[in-house]
Amino acid sequence: MVVATTGASLTARNLGSTGMDRLALGSPDDVILVEVAVADAVAVDEADPLFRAGSAAAGWSPSEEGPDWRFFRLRPMRAQA
Repeated sequence: MVVATTGASLTARNLGSTGMDRLALGSPDDVILVEVAVADAVAVDEADPLFRAGSAAAGWSPSEEGPDWRFFRLRPMRAQA
């Protein structure tokens, strides 16, 4: 999984300090909870094509938002559905 957020965000700070997090996916009445480990993080302007591939599919790129954005590659460790 790859997520993008600003480097100054609470999410980025938590991912950087703990290396672990939980993602909630789906609607409020049908959530999948995924525990993840941070595999790596990189500034969007230094990202390789693998990180940028999702931007093309989404029609939006964090690099258009400013220089402080970062990609985090997350490795799923456990899912609860």
